[in-house]
Amino acid sequence: MNIREKKGKKDRDISKIYAKFGIEIYAAAKSGEPDINLNQKLRFVVDRAKTYNIPNHIIDKAIKEATMKIMMN
Repeated sequence: MNIREKKGKKDRDISKIYAKFGIEIYAAAKSGEPDINLNQKLRFVVDRAKTYNIPNHIIDKAIKEATMKIMMN
């Protein structure tokens, strides 16, 4: 296995983790208040995501998308 294949596999694995947490954060923000201080479920998921070193822009994007859906309904 060469370097390109190793990097590709690593990137795929990281992408799956980012997507998983993005969906979980989106669902938690949509089910309750989109504020981390007021929504315990969202706070728990964000804390778990931070242990996996999920970038803040992915967390913010998922919360923002959930907020936009709430406002539209």
